[in-house]
Amino acid sequence: MDPSLNWKTLGTEHFIVYFHDGEEAQGRKAAQYAEEIQLLLVEKLKWPPASEKTHIVLLDFIDSPYGATLPFPHNAIYIGLTPPFGSPVPFLVGYDNWLKEVIAHEYVHVLHLDMHEGVSTIIRKIFGREPFPVLVFNGAFPNLIQPDWLIEGLATYEESALGVSDRRDNPYAEMILRMAVLENHFPTIDQAGGMESWPGNQIQYLFGARFYDFLSKRFGEQVLINLSREYSSKVGPFFVDSTARIILGQSYSSLWNQWKDEITVAALKKRASVVQEGITKTDSLTHRGDYTLGPKMSPDGNWLVYTSINEDEFPSLRLIQIQTGQDRKLISRNLGFESSWSRDGKKLAFSQLEIFNNYSELSDLYLYDMNKRNLSRLTYGKRFRDPDFNPDGRSLVAIENQKGSTRIILYQLDSGLTETVDWTDPDTVLSHPRWSPDGKTIVASGWKGGLTGLFLLQMDQKKMIPLLLDRYMNLTPAWTPDAKNIVFSSDRGGIYDLYSLNLESRTISQLTHLLGGAFTPEVSPDGKGIIFSGYHSHGFDLFRMNWPSTVDRSLVSSVPEEQIALEDPKLPVNALSETYSSWPTVLPRFWMPLAGGDESGLQLGGMTAGTDILGRHRYDALLLYGLSSGRPAGSFQYDNNAFYPTLHFGMDFLPLVYPNLLLNSQGKELDYWENRFRTELDISYTWNRVAKVNLLKGGYIYESFSSLSTVPQVGPQPQTGSLRGLHLTYLLNTSKEFGFSISPEKGRKIQIHSAWFTDRLGSDFNQNRFVASWHEYIPFFFDHQLVAARLTAASSTGDPLVQRAFQVGGPDFMEETIVPEQSDFFLRGYSIRLLRGNKAAIGSLEYRFPIYNIEQGYRSWPFFFKRVHGALFFDIGNAWDQDTALPDFRRGFGAEFKTDMLFSYLLPLRLRLGVGRGVDTQGVTQFYFMTGNSF
Repeated sequence: MDPSLNWKTLGTEHFIVYFHDGEEAQGRKAAQYAEEIQLLLVEKLKWPPASEKTHIVLLDFIDSPYGATLPFPHNAIYIGLTPPFGSPVPFLVGYDNWLKEVIAHEYVHVLHLDMHEGVSTIIRKIFGREPFPVLVFNGAFPNLIQPDWLIEGLATYEESALGVSDRRDNPYAEMILRMAVLENHFPTIDQAGGMESWPGNQIQYLFGARFYDFLSKRFGEQVLINLSREYSSKVGPFFVDSTARIILGQSYSSLWNQWKDEITVAALKKRASVVQEGITKTDSLTHRGDYTLGPKMSPDGNWLVYTSINEDEFPSLRLIQIQTGQDRKLISRNLGFESSWSRDGKKLAFSQLEIFNNYSELSDLYLYDMNKRNLSRLTYGKRFRDPDFNPDGRSLVAIENQKGSTRIILYQLDSGLTETVDWTDPDTVLSHPRWSPDGKTIVASGWKGGLTGLFLLQMDQKKMIPLLLDRYMNLTPAWTPDAKNIVFSSDRGGIYDLYSLNLESRTISQLTHLLGGAFTPEVSPDGKGIIFSGYHSHGFDLFRMNWPSTVDRSLVSSVPEEQIALEDPKLPVNALSETYSSWPTVLPRFWMPLAGGDESGLQLGGMTAGTDILGRHRYDALLLYGLSSGRPAGSFQYDNNAFYPTLHFGMDFLPLVYPNLLLNSQGKELDYWENRFRTELDISYTWNRVAKVNLLKGGYIYESFSSLSTVPQVGPQPQTGSLRGLHLTYLLNTSKEFGFSISPEKGRKIQIHSAWFTDRLGSDFNQNRFVASWHEYIPFFFDHQLVAARLTAASSTGDPLVQRAFQVGGPDFMEETIVPEQSDFFLRGYSIRLLRGNKAAIGSLEYRFPIYNIEQGYRSWPFFFKRVHGALFFDIGNAWDQDTALPDFRRGFGAEFKTDMLFSYLLPLRLRLGVGRGVDTQGVTQFYFMTGNSF
């Protein structure tokens, strides 16, 4: 979090609320809402949380809906104040109060994940709030180790049951379920916790909540609590289905299929009703699925721009030539789906999220020049979104986010000056403003007190007029060219269809009858057609239809006669706010047993870690004791994020082993053990963007090392003494990995590490050490095929340290990640650490290709197979002390078979089985089993 923010706290009986500058009003409301919700949920779930208060942190530097719960080391809820409104990304939900809705959802998580009985209670008493299973036993948070649909589904079910949202039962959820069964794309229960294919993580929330609803209606609502309590009392983790059999008398899998049958009956009935009314004839323009939204036609009607968000690539603006249907990527964008053409068709305006000042994710305005193919950023950290061109081409209208509320702003393109429309209702959250064709009025969708509607802003008279305001969702308005009608998407008929509001008569006409749903409409410049995003079981796509010759005109726009009174919290909070202090929450809350080894045998001990609620101070510590050596070992690491740049202090005293470094008199290789004491003090600078990570880190290092092994007189003679010096690290990472990726894609990762040890700083050795690595990822033919290239170089000059020499050979057990003290580098087809020297160079080429997307598990078992893929590789490398030449380098080639999976419901794993063959001196044929990619 931004260290420049000033934070305060507010305490109630059960909560501590944290808020930064300007958020005190929201902080007091959050405290009041939380106490109301606590009374309801503790009684309903029959679980009082731990004696410690729950912490609620309000964040106003994220311009997208955000809520998260961390049950360890404290019960903590983190909430973004920006509400969701008017966008299927990430979901459509009706609510009266966003702050209350998200607190309710996250507090269900607090209570659910806090449950512990039996063995888990014993574990918590002994080890505290430790997050992991202990040996074969459940940990302190047993309900954390279960499928995500059981966790998110319960929270979504309960928020709807409390009446603070309609996410479980609304037409959007109905649409996703209905089309899934009608188009034979309904996920199995094993897919509900890890599938990337549409509807992706919405399965956990929407399908999970509706399945809980099915169980509640079949067995009574009490079984939902019984299921959670029973699972929390299990001796060991993972036995999810056994809980269902105990409480429900049958497995979750069986009940899931019965629920699917029930959904199918309702969907077939709905389809028959829609067919009887007559399904609107449409033509398909895209076949991309996922989120294909926000079509906008150029003023001449020849081009169509839209946004595509999917699991295959970075979100992008795409362009369709209407006459030919040619569809191409125009430019990448960081989320968002709206855009606007200038009236001359030469420019596109849109908004997107970007990291601002390293800590915030804010929305800003951008302008794309169609002729120059050039992108310009218009604003920095202004929190503007949903821009629309004024017909005069000189300004944009947009929405400004601020502390959970919105304002209309006018942005002047020539000067960059901003004018705030300060006469709108501050209690109305506005979205998607659109200029009328004559440039005199603006229409926007809006939310107020649980009602949504359309609002007309008469700019010359400075009036905000509600055109429509009711309990239905009324979204993304668009003008007809004659400015007589406004087309919008609404669920007022039980299905999201398109409607037209006549400004003169205030009558509403239904334009479509669809089985899926219609969103983000755009009227063609000639007024004869409409393009919209239509829903099917694989997501959204663009469709075209003619303006209907006959429409239903039975509806009249509805606007409440009286002013809507927004709900005020019922429980007064009179406590004074206090300046935030890290110390009340920074003390350790758990410890975990650990085992290790030294030169004499087994070590036993434990570790702990801690952080304050705002993450300003983070640390971890471990302590081990050698049972035979009688010697302690340990480590302590501390990060200070209260300032910029970040400060790090580390200290460890640990035995290190250098395998096969020594030779005895018979020529047998022996391990060398070294006792090392190390301290470091570092400063880290980061300057990051959504698509790029930059890190610069430097500091001071002190090491002392002594021998724990008896060193033979023959062979290498390891040195002892101390190193004192400075180090510097630089990291650049532009590569990305998407939902269906088999590897980082389309970018590079550059890492450079250097260290300078000198007797001027008291070092016993003078040494310069340098390691650099370049990983390049190049797309190749089809989706997710790529060529991955690796080039690594290392050099150590000055006084040699035998045990610190670079070593090349063998496959790496895990994906190679270069770190400052790196000394081992993989070279497949040769024995581990075959080549040693003070210089090293290694290169790799890999052709990586997908084989099959599995996306299957087995019932509710704790593994889920995502996909299998393969690689063909070529390695070349060497390590040397004196001169070397290309013929001295060793070469190897081979193949790898990999699988991506989700293990224990939470842990993503990439496993690879490989075979490598070295073709030069001392080359061997190797079979190996590893984790991750090679690099």
